[in-house]
Amino acid sequence: MALTFSPSSANVGQEVTANIVFNDDDVSWVYIDWDDGDDNSLENAIYQWYRVDSNAKTASLTHIYTKQGTFTPIIRTVNSQGFLSKFFYRTESNVPEPKEDVGSDIAEITISDTTPVGVNRVENKQVLSGIDNSIFKEGAKDVFFYKPPILVSTSTLASSAVELEVTYIDEMPQTDALTSGVIDKNDTGVSLKIRTLPGIAFNGVNNGTTNKLAALGKVKEILEVKLVSVKHISTSNADVNDFNKQKIFLIAKSDVDGLLYPITYVSNGDPIKKSSDRNVTLDFTQSRAKASNQSISKYYIDNGKVFFGPTDQRWQATSATQLTDATKTSESTKVESYTYMTKPKGVRDSIGGGAAPLYPTFATGTAVITPSFHTQSAGAYNSDVYRSRTIANQFPLDDFNRFYDQHHLTRVNVRTAGGTNGALDTFKLVYRAAPPEDTDIVAGMKLDSNTLSNDYTSGSYYNAFEGGTQSPVDISNWNTTTYIGPNNTARNATEYLLLANDVKTNKIFFNTTPFSQNYTSGSNSTSNNIAGVYYLRTGTLVDDDQFTEFAEWVPVEFTDTTKITREFRDAGNSKFTEYSDSFTKPGYVEFDMPNDWTKISASGLTGGYFNNSTSNSSLTATPYSRDITATMSNNNDANPGTPPSPYGVTTCEINVTSIGGGLNLNYYTDRQIGSFEYIYIINNGVGTADNRVFWVASGNTADNHLYLLDNGTATLSSAYSNGANISGRMYKINAYDIFDGTFKYQSSSSPRLGMVPDYTSTNYPYTFMWDTDKATIASNFVDVYPLKIVLQGSHFSNGNTPGSELWDVLPYNNSNSQVVTQKDNTAFDMSFMELTSNVSVAYAGTYYSSISKNGKVTIVRTGTPIQKITFAGNALGDESTFSFSEEYLSYNTLHKVRRMEAEGVRMMWDERQKDGTYVRFFGVIEGVTETHSNQGPKASKPFTFTMIVDSICLIKADGLLMSDITPLGGVSDGSAYS
Repeated sequence: MALTFSPSSANVGQEVTANIVFNDDDVSWVYIDWDDGDDNSLENAIYQWYRVDSNAKTASLTHIYTKQGTFTPIIRTVNSQGFLSKFFYRTESNVPEPKEDVGSDIAEITISDTTPVGVNRVENKQVLSGIDNSIFKEGAKDVFFYKPPILVSTSTLASSAVELEVTYIDEMPQTDALTSGVIDKNDTGVSLKIRTLPGIAFNGVNNGTTNKLAALGKVKEILEVKLVSVKHISTSNADVNDFNKQKIFLIAKSDVDGLLYPITYVSNGDPIKKSSDRNVTLDFTQSRAKASNQSISKYYIDNGKVFFGPTDQRWQATSATQLTDATKTSESTKVESYTYMTKPKGVRDSIGGGAAPLYPTFATGTAVITPSFHTQSAGAYNSDVYRSRTIANQFPLDDFNRFYDQHHLTRVNVRTAGGTNGALDTFKLVYRAAPPEDTDIVAGMKLDSNTLSNDYTSGSYYNAFEGGTQSPVDISNWNTTTYIGPNNTARNATEYLLLANDVKTNKIFFNTTPFSQNYTSGSNSTSNNIAGVYYLRTGTLVDDDQFTEFAEWVPVEFTDTTKITREFRDAGNSKFTEYSDSFTKPGYVEFDMPNDWTKISASGLTGGYFNNSTSNSSLTATPYSRDITATMSNNNDANPGTPPSPYGVTTCEINVTSIGGGLNLNYYTDRQIGSFEYIYIINNGVGTADNRVFWVASGNTADNHLYLLDNGTATLSSAYSNGANISGRMYKINAYDIFDGTFKYQSSSSPRLGMVPDYTSTNYPYTFMWDTDKATIASNFVDVYPLKIVLQGSHFSNGNTPGSELWDVLPYNNSNSQVVTQKDNTAFDMSFMELTSNVSVAYAGTYYSSISKNGKVTIVRTGTPIQKITFAGNALGDESTFSFSEEYLSYNTLHKVRRMEAEGVRMMWDERQKDGTYVRFFGVIEGVTETHSNQGPKASKPFTFTMIVDSICLIKADGLLMSDITPLGGVSDGSAYS
């Protein structure tokens, strides 16, 4: 008896066949223990009984192994008399009696584990901006205060001071003269002090590294930050609004790279932050190995902070699918917190020549003081004015004084205890396609002749940064080429990103530098935008005939979260106009998955061959081709495809006698042949045009005529006489519909007007618009789902000014990836708004009441219910002039309220009490009611709106915070209440 496997080795989950040869043909049943149970006992074995065909000496059984290892089956038979054989085995373990060792007659099979699956689940996909203490993993540090130059220089608050309280853990026990209390905390036997430091005066002029917690020594962890100065007492509406815009950061310097990184920020609309909340749990517990006897032992984490976080905590890739050990952990969950992050080195500007200066968001030393306000004028290059404006552009605010949402792509890769690695999903091709500058020259027929065209596939998945060993995805100087067409005429063209993956990808993440050109300054100049997202659809004009296959880009509706949006009041046109700017922050582009998205290879777009090195006559026909025999004709009558002026190209007619497969050309229509959609390669072995390639300019299929685009200097008509027989092959070419931006033939008379790219090649390469990057396309554009993303605008980084910078491009519709959205919880201050009527406030409590059997009544206050506040106003002004809607006027208040209700904007209102203190209510607007009058453009417009209150705090008469923020709906010790 013998057993062999087919295949001889396999992977987990792969079906294998055991081929058994019996000693005779008297076997009725065969028992096989596949050896992958807990043991070989009948109770724990995984076995199978199989009825053998009569008089058969062989049997074939299939099995799927779910374990990794080497397995040796055990066999037993039952003959036609009903007698059981011994257990035949190869390796002794716990084989039941009776048994017999038959040695190598029973083959063993090795089953290998395959790629484990990393699963990343996020507890909350949205998180409020909190306290990120990750910089302190390097050790205890000095902490600095920082106010970014968000306010304009004309603001009276540009250099104002504020007061903070910070609760933190210091490096070591020490005694000082602090007025606050000292709390001892025992941590692994070391006594640490948690201190609250009140009354830090922040000087807005001396910004950057000069505002240090100097007297406090080194800090190990920030526990809580409280902005005490939460209300600006002023009659100026502009001042109140400016105070709401301010963000006060805590920052610290890395000992590794010397750069400053943010820890947290506070504002008067979100004055208190604690490290114990506003966190996200990344949960990898659902990750699994393919083999059932393996487990996940290591997790490799991308926390979504790119290289904007400290150096020694950054993820990095070793390949397209693997991360380095830098972020390796054995923990299956990880708690992360996020704060507003910028590019640590700042944006680059090289207008001045030489080394391009950087404009960091945080000052790196006292030699260059980061301003605390910016000037709206552009200023001279590298001047203080220029610097303030450039830094301010890295902190854009929305119309309600909040930072825009920041998105963080979190990912996990895994490794099993047996050493098998998982695989991250990355794009197989990321290519920047910049059309050639001039199509009048031979190089202008090649897409990669423009030096801006480049392959950034590896840069798209490495955590590349300036000065690193890897190149990021470079979008600098985007759309700066001046495009020239035939006869030096201007032509319209635009750059685009070409993405391709071997799985369908409808969620693409872009890691970009937070930067928006001049939006902070209130400019409404031209911005960047994603003009279109397209997927590739293919089909055939004749059913199941790939010779008539077409390929086309199909636009999709998409969501762009790399975009910021501002509303500007356009007084000149008497309207409010919304402007947006894309690639201004890390984010994603998402669209609905198309049903007709198809896989394609480069060769499928070029007739079945790509980057070919074989002679034309040796190539076999492909589904995209037809063998064509014809006779030459000097008569170009009824030619509907003659190229128009100014190209000046002529065509040559051939009379088709057959197209292969026993068909004539009239099997197809003129539309199916089209214009410049096929090439014809002559390969009849004679004539000066043998092995030459010609475009099929058009067809007259009813008369079996094709019109070939003739060559301007070595004409087809001179190569063959009228009536001469020619033969060749016609190929469908769709590449120009996909890799667009180039001309299909040379449009200049020198050297060959009408020439197909690479016309002179004896072994036609079928690369068409590709030259230096043809090998990349040949290897990366194979069985992929392509995408095209068109970017328009003038605010990309270039040699003159800083602009949008792109670093990584990653797919994220997979189990490894989740996007975390960080939100600024700053509430919009309504105190300066024109509200003319009394505010209605109600106070209430939630109570539990019960009566015992003895008649005892129990009433317990269990919390504060959610309350609502009603506001009223009157929008005034002459609607016949647009001045009625100016900022801080009553009609502008109504306009803002409408938007806040529609967009769910968080607001706050300060209600003054009899003793001069204030109660601050936080919440959102539930509804707006307006009363429209028919009394003409000068009639008032009364309105009311309702605010749902979620929390409150108390403020002193001088604007200083006097309580914590109390959420409504419960009691402070609710978790302990019983």
